[in-house]
Amino acid sequence: MVIVRSCHGPMCPAACRRTVLTMKVLVALLTTIVMFVLVALSPILSPRTTSADVVVSHLLPTVAALALLFLYRRFADRRPWSSLRTAPTRWSIPQFLLGAAVGLGTLLLANALAVWVGAATWGGVSTDQGVPYALFLFPVLIAFRAGYPEELLFRGHLFDVLSDRYRQMTVLVITSVSFGALHIVSQSAAEGIVERLLYVLMAIGFGFLCGTLRMRTGTVWAAAGMHSSLYYVVYFPTQEINFGVQLIFQTVLFALAAAAVLMFPGRRLPSAALPG
Repeated sequence: MVIVRSCHGPMCPAACRRTVLTMKVLVALLTTIVMFVLVALSPILSPRTTSADVVVSHLLPTVAALALLFLYRRFADRRPWSSLRTAPTRWSIPQFLLGAAVGLGTLLLANALAVWVGAATWGGVSTDQGVPYALFLFPVLIAFRAGYPEELLFRGHLFDVLSDRYRQMTVLVITSVSFGALHIVSQSAAEGIVERLLYVLMAIGFGFLCGTLRMRTGTVWAAAGMHSSLYYVVYFPTQEINFGVQLIFQTVLFALAAAAVLMFPGRRLPSAALPG
């Protein structure tokens, strides 16, 4: 209010409101990115000398994300926890599995096309840590380490904050681009500036598909399953020959899958309008 009152002229209050809105969006982005970095670094706090340590290190990102969001929403933003759309229901596991199926199917098709054109070859599945871990423990742990906490921040918290101020397609773009941009420093097989930029573009397409699943289901569970599928693809590994071509196939397939999800009948309502 102080900023608006200090303005002069008929158009100034509107300009000031836009400035305040922009600042709020930037703050929301910045706090989400800071929390994302803290969550990503949280496994470093746990040693990995025993099997129990490995389990704990995988659970820490989810614990860190929940703790940070609780503190932020309780003392800073004062937003209701229910608007994160993360409460477990009888549909949570089916939605998670649906998202994982969509993601894994999209990735396998993209990788198969890369193999077909000679940009990659199929590899062998590693079971260095034992078959029980590979088949049963890994799928659960990786969801807690990456799929769920990252989606809780971007398709949960940030999606919710921005939905109060923008249309959902705008929210979808902002969350996807900000999520993808962070992957410029992510570890991958990308080499050189071109492949790194393609990797960022792929991550944006990946985030876009996660966001459409968030829009269609009204919760983060399908998006978390979709995110986890990026790691489940290790059961169908490829050896990169031309990683840039493989990234292009993945980006295009993610975009097409997102378009298909958007065309699927369903409600496209802002978070605040969905039943809690």
